[in-house]
Amino acid sequence: MNRFVYITIVCMLGFQVTMAQLYQRRADSLQQLLKHASRDTTRISLLGELSNTYINLGATSNAHALAARALALSEQIPGSYYKAIAHHRLGYVYLMSAQNDSAIEQFNRSRQLLATDTASLLSKKLYIRSTNNLAFAYDNKGYSEKALELVIAVLPVIEAVKDTTLYAVALHNVSAGLTTMQQYQKAYPYFRKDLLLREQKGQPDELATVYLSGALLMYLMDSLETSKQYLDLARTQLNNIGPTKLWGRYYSYLSFYYTGKKQYDLAATASENAFKQTNIYPGRENLYDAYDARKTLAAARGDFLQAREAAYTINKMANEDSVSTYMLSSLKDIAYFSKQAGDMKTAFHYLTQYTQLKDSLDEQQTALKMNELELRYQSSQKERQILELETKSSMQKLLLWSALLLLTLTILFFIYRGKQKRIQTTQQLKSLEQEQQLQVSNALLVGEERERSRMARDLHDGLGGMLAGIKLNLSGMVYHYEQHRGSLELHPVIDQLDNSVTELRRIARNMMPESLLRSGLQAALKDLCESLTCPGTSIILNAFNIQPGIPQQAQLMIYRLVQEIVGNAVKHAQASKIIVQCNQADTTFFITVEDNGSGFDPQRKDLEGIGLSNIYSRVNFLKGSIHIDSSAEGTIINIELNVTA
Repeated sequence: MNRFVYITIVCMLGFQVTMAQLYQRRADSLQQLLKHASRDTTRISLLGELSNTYINLGATSNAHALAARALALSEQIPGSYYKAIAHHRLGYVYLMSAQNDSAIEQFNRSRQLLATDTASLLSKKLYIRSTNNLAFAYDNKGYSEKALELVIAVLPVIEAVKDTTLYAVALHNVSAGLTTMQQYQKAYPYFRKDLLLREQKGQPDELATVYLSGALLMYLMDSLETSKQYLDLARTQLNNIGPTKLWGRYYSYLSFYYTGKKQYDLAATASENAFKQTNIYPGRENLYDAYDARKTLAAARGDFLQAREAAYTINKMANEDSVSTYMLSSLKDIAYFSKQAGDMKTAFHYLTQYTQLKDSLDEQQTALKMNELELRYQSSQKERQILELETKSSMQKLLLWSALLLLTLTILFFIYRGKQKRIQTTQQLKSLEQEQQLQVSNALLVGEERERSRMARDLHDGLGGMLAGIKLNLSGMVYHYEQHRGSLELHPVIDQLDNSVTELRRIARNMMPESLLRSGLQAALKDLCESLTCPGTSIILNAFNIQPGIPQQAQLMIYRLVQEIVGNAVKHAQASKIIVQCNQADTTFFITVEDNGSGFDPQRKDLEGIGLSNIYSRVNFLKGSIHIDSSAEGTIINIELNVTA
């Protein structure tokens, strides 16, 4: 019996209490619940749990009767799920009774019933359990490769249900199958994944089980120190559990370790403790382990006759239990120990039996594969025949429906074509109208800027020069008069005239900023922010990576945008702090203006006074986009512009 997979099944079924008294209490409790159960589905579930409890008590006949009762009851219930549960429970009874062929039959029926019910999570989990137990039964018969194929094939289903416990079970079974096939290096990664999952849950019995598995695997890989580490970890968990049949396995593996270390007296003590545990917990799995430990110790000491006696006992039990794995290994051991003891006749006899059994198992496994292929072939043939009949019967319907469909599609096509043409015409008209509106807006903006530029030049060069000349003449006249005739009170007039010249230059600069033409966009924006800064309002400009090659018209539009937005924040929002960020990435220019003012609703229709239409027009002129986020805490305006030449 494969020690790895059997342990996995026990863990999988969720039994954490192993003392006989507690199992009996559980059986009594389940009997009471069964008496008061009012639904057949509840009775089936309780009968299954009660059957498993009697298996742990060693009452196999009672377990079989309860499982058979559940199966008979399930036939009265529509649907497949509870029938699958009943077959699974009965299969488990057969499995624990070493009736592997009957177990395989029951688990296959359970899987077949569940194959048509893939939507339910409970069905998927039961399918996984049945597959794992089916693999265990095949492994008992010596079909290790078949068992491993089953477990690996069910891994995607386990991942789909996202059940870490079932996933750990599958990992455990894969590790067990590879260990049985003596592929220890391949088994180790699966064992490590199983260990990590078990340590996350922290259940003492599961941890003890996986630590013991690790101890044996490390022993088989000649890593004795690591084996001892896992044994110590297992002992800690077993102390937390108390009395349990896992102690028998622990002492057997401890005997393996001491034998490997050539500490034969300690190995003998551990071996005797393993046999004592079989008296407390008479399960066959512990007995196999105990005799295996005795055989290993005797062989290490050179006592090949005692080792052969242990192998004889294992072979006898394996034949009684129909466990091909142990039957095969024990025959090989008997032949080897007989040869070492000089009994060549016995060695030849058992080596012949070993060869015959191995050939028989190989033939059976080949026959099993051939049978599976034949079943698949027959299934595919039946499916093809059904498909041909269905195709033939539906051909006429298909032709009729095809003609109707073609006619319908033709009508729908012409309707769709006419509708698409109308939509396309409407879109073209709308696009043309938008393009014309954009051209008009662009022309207005360009014309406005040209008019601003002309007026700025006229004011600055014409009226500004004249006012400056008047100021110089008045200043000269005042100076001459005061030198010859005394004081003349024209200084206030000169000051007013000076203020007028300053105001005139400010108006001209706003209409066409000189710094933009003279020093470029970044300098003009700096002057703009400084000119708009006033007591109670701080304006911070962060400008970087602004390229000098931006077209003059685009620079002017960017300047006007910042001027309009910052002016609104100062004038309408009463902001005390304004942050302006301007930067350029290739042909895209980014503007962000953030203030802590009172905010506004960009969707309101009565906001023309703050120049939103001008802002949107300039953004559209540069084929850009704008996003306004405004609340009572302030406003953030983000603009992206295209500044290609």
